[in-house]
Amino acid sequence: ESDISKVRLGQRVAITSEGKAFEGEIRGSVSQIGQKIGKKDILNTDPAAAVDARVVEVNIRLSPQDSKRVASLTYAKVIVKIFL
Repeated sequence: ESDISKVRLGQRVAITSEGKAFEGEIRGSVSQIGQKIGKKDILNTDPAAAVDARVVEVNIRLSPQDSKRVASLTYAKVIVKIFL
């Protein structure tokens, strides 16, 4: 929530798999920024995790090549880095 004011349309994004869903890094850019703040809807099993974290949905447009690489994946756990 505190960093959302730094996120802009078109900013570069790098996505990596937290597991082994895909190898390497996937590239994209911010294509849409949500207007409302919500609560996390995915439960974390880490007891130290911030369970009441507030989130803003950000849509990412993947590059065409990377989109093909991950088209068949669902529910992959990923780490997203937005270059501010």
